[in-house]
Amino acid sequence: MVPLGLFRDSRFTVSCGVYAIMYLALASTFFYVTLFFQNVEGWSALDVGLSWLIMNTPFLIMSTLAGRLAVWIGTATCWLGVLVGGLGVIALAFLTPGAGLLAASPGYVLIGAGYGMAVPTISSAAVSALPLEHSGLASGVLNSARQVGTAVGLAALGAVGLAVSRSSWAAQSAQLPTSAQASAPDIVQEVSGGQGSVVAQQLGAAAKPLVDSAFVDGLHVALLIGGGLMLVAAVFAFITLRRPYLIAPLAALAPRGSRL
Repeated sequence: MVPLGLFRDSRFTVSCGVYAIMYLALASTFFYVTLFFQNVEGWSALDVGLSWLIMNTPFLIMSTLAGRLAVWIGTATCWLGVLVGGLGVIALAFLTPGAGLLAASPGYVLIGAGYGMAVPTISSAAVSALPLEHSGLASGVLNSARQVGTAVGLAALGAVGLAVSRSSWAAQSAQLPTSAQASAPDIVQEVSGGQGSVVAQQLGAAAKPLVDSAFVDGLHVALLIGGGLMLVAAVFAFITLRRPYLIAPLAALAPRGSRL
């Protein structure tokens, strides 16, 4: 059992909360962006995976430089990373049918850079907030917060996106031929997954752009909520995690021989 007294430290509590929100937003982003590019844009799974290199590269670079950044700008790496990552999620919320890799790249880069800054520094904040003998427990609780955030992100924001897509489809299906409108309510699951090609086989080619539009409406709302929550989390991180206690632990992450 986790001693509830650990959460009396606001730095530890906020670190876990911010971490959970970060992965809530990231899980929903991966879910919706994957469906968007595979089902709406017709990309292969390999194409989608390779596109994420644009996100992973700045993540690796920024996480490697986290120690140096902590020396240069102190604990700003915490809230600044969450802020940049949140802006990246919001950027992806404006994807539209026909958007290609170029349209997604700014969001990918911002997410990668933001998470690269925030993940190591918030981890350090959570562990440093508690006595040394509780370091392992702090790390375990933080990892649990990440898992809870991921699960809640998929469930809650997925449900929100589904509801929005369902409502949008109900309105847009009125544009279908009369013969196809009767079957429209029965394919909500396909619509919520952006499977326009599958729906087109059942209701005709005119249905695909309507399905794409309904799916993207759900994507917009879900990712805007996720990005908005990250901006709120950045505010809490700015207020609570800007104390100088992080500079010393994070300085140890700087490459040996670097100038402090």
